[in-house]
Amino acid sequence: DNELPAPSTVDLIAAFDTGVNNSDEVTYLDNSSLANRLQFVVTDVTSGATVHLYAGASLVGFAIASGTTATITTDGLLDLSDGVHQITARQSISGGSLSAPS
Repeated sequence: DNELPAPSTVDLIAAFDTGVNNSDEVTYLDNSSLANRLQFVVTDVTSGATVHLYAGASLVGFAIASGTTATITTDGLLDLSDGVHQITARQSISGGSLSAPS
């Protein structure tokens, strides 16, 4: 089994954080279209791994890790309703299992 460890953190990039300040993880963007996509940085990933980003159980984006981070832009397909959403990341390498969630 080629399972990698879980990524450490998923952080909404400041330019997409539209709350009271740019680090409160609050945004009016809802991923309902290309214009409302979100961007996150996932840390403590394995270089070359595919990093998958989830809103709840729904896959909303992925990227290939460069070094120990991955920047992921959501797909603009799943409209996230107003309210709190659990955003997590998992990583995998070719032929391996998905890691535990962040």
